[in-house]
Amino acid sequence: MIKDLVHQMSLEEKIGQMLMIEQWRDLDETRKAIVEYHIGGELLDGSSITDPVQAAAFTNRLQEMAQHTRLRVPLLFSANLETGLGYILSAATTFPTNMGFGAARSGDLVYAAAQITAEEARAIGIHMSLAPVMDVNNNPKNPVIGVRSFGESPELVSELGVQAIRGLQENGMIATAKHFPGHGDTGVDSHIDLPTVPHNWQRLERVELKPFRAAISAGVKAIMTSHVTFPAIDPMPGLPATLSRRVLTDLLRKKLGFNGIIITDSMVMNAIVKNFGLEEAAVRAVQAGADIVLAAYSFDEVEKVSRALVTAVKSGEIPEAQIDASVERILAAKAEVGLFKDPFVAVEKVGSIVGSLEHRQKAKLIAKQAVTLLRDDVGLLPLRLEPTDRLLLISASPDDTFITALRRYRLQASEFKVGRNPDPEQLERALELARTNEVIIVATYATGELPVTQRRLVAEVVKLGRPVVVVSLGTPYDVAWLPEARTVLAAYAAGPWVVLKPPIEAAVDYLFGRAQAGRGLPVTIPAQ
Repeated sequence: MIKDLVHQMSLEEKIGQMLMIEQWRDLDETRKAIVEYHIGGELLDGSSITDPVQAAAFTNRLQEMAQHTRLRVPLLFSANLETGLGYILSAATTFPTNMGFGAARSGDLVYAAAQITAEEARAIGIHMSLAPVMDVNNNPKNPVIGVRSFGESPELVSELGVQAIRGLQENGMIATAKHFPGHGDTGVDSHIDLPTVPHNWQRLERVELKPFRAAISAGVKAIMTSHVTFPAIDPMPGLPATLSRRVLTDLLRKKLGFNGIIITDSMVMNAIVKNFGLEEAAVRAVQAGADIVLAAYSFDEVEKVSRALVTAVKSGEIPEAQIDASVERILAAKAEVGLFKDPFVAVEKVGSIVGSLEHRQKAKLIAKQAVTLLRDDVGLLPLRLEPTDRLLLISASPDDTFITALRRYRLQASEFKVGRNPDPEQLERALELARTNEVIIVATYATGELPVTQRRLVAEVVKLGRPVVVVSLGTPYDVAWLPEARTVLAAYAAGPWVVLKPPIEAAVDYLFGRAQAGRGLPVTIPAQ
C-alpha cells in the first residue's frame, strides 16, 4: 500500500510530505500549504491554540483540509512534549523536567509520565513527540540543554530515555530521540550560534552516542538532528550535523543501523540561518539523509524550499530513489499510528482525558520525588515558623507559581521579583525587604552559568544573618556559585523557555516537610 501510494505521487507531492511547518495563525495560508504544496505535517506550539478542546478541533480542521488533496494523505502532527502535553497547553498535565526524573532515578516514573503524555497528546490529534531528550548534560555552562537532560551519566540517560520511548510508543505515539549526535557538552545555544563538540571518536562513543544506541535498540521511530559540529565525525569546518552526510547517513543509518525517520531540528535557528540560506540548508539536509525538514516557514518560504528541493532532484543533486525512501518511512509512520484508517479525533472525549484529575494527581506524586536537597548545613529544613513570622520570597522567576504555592502554607508570605540580572536598585530594595522579614527564600533562575548579579544577591541577603533558603529553579549547578548559602534546594523546574508548576509546588512541599527528596544529584557540581 505504501509503495503504491508513493508510486502515485508526483515529485512535488513527495517533497511536500518531507516538509513539516511550525504552527501558523493564518488558516488560509495553512490550507494553501496543504493543498498547493502538499505539506506532510505540522508542529503544534500552543501559539494559537489555548485549550485542549480547541486544539482537537484545530487538528481535525487541518485533517479535513488534507482530505481535499488529490491523494488525501493525512497530516502528521508533532509537538515538543518534553514535560508532557502541558509543555504547550496549560490545561494539560505537566511533569518535571528530565533532570528531575534523573534525581528520582525511577524508570517506572518516566514510563508512567510518557504513557499519560501519549494518551493526552493522541486525544487532541498529536502523533509525534519531539522527545525524549537523549543528550548527556556534562557541561555545567550549557545554556540550552541543562534540566532538559536526564543527567551527566550516559547509562542513566540511556536507561530513563528508553523508558520514555517505551511509554510513548507503547501507547500510540512516535517518539523522537534528540539531539543527535548530542548537544549536552556545548557552551553555546544553537538557537543563537553554531556550537562545536570537539571530542575524539572514543569519547563520543563512550558518552554522546551511547544513549542514541540504546534508543535505536529500543526501537525508537524517529531521531532529531542537532545543529552542532562534530569534527571527529565530519572535519568540514562549520558544517553542523544536520547538514552532514557523514553524520546522518554514514554514522546514523549505516553504522548505527537506524531505519526510522530522521527529522531536523528547526531550520530557522541561528546555527543554520546565520551560516546558510534556508533553501540551501534544506537541500543540504536532505542530501545528508534527513527525511523531514522542520522549520517555522512563511508561506513564501514553503514555496521556495519546495521548489529548491524539486530542482535538486531534477538536476540529480538528490537521487529520487532517496526521496522515495524518505516518503515511504513517513507514510509508514502515518499508517502505524492509524492515520489512514481515521485521521480525526473525538473532540467530545478530550475533556475527560486531557488534564484529568487522575493524571494531575500522578504528576504531583512524581514531582514530589524529583527535588534534591543540595545543602542544609544548619538544619533549617523543614521550615518551622511561628504564626507571626513573616516570610519573604525574592524570586528571579518570571511567573507567580512560587508565591502562590507558598501562600498555601503561609498567609504572611510576600514576594519581591528581580530579573535574571538584578540591577543595583533591585538589589538594594531586596535587602531592605529582607531586613523586615523573619525568613527569606531566594529563588534563583539560570539556564547556564548563574549570573554574577544573582550570586551577589544571595551573598548580600545571607550576610543579614536571617534564615535563608535558596531554591534553584533551573539547574542545580547554581549551588557551585553560592558558597555563602547554607541551605539550598534544587527544583529542576525551569528550562530555557518554561517554568513548570508541579516541580515548584513540590519544592515548596519539601520546604514544609510534605515531600521527600529524590535519590541524589544526576550531575556533578563543579568545584569553584
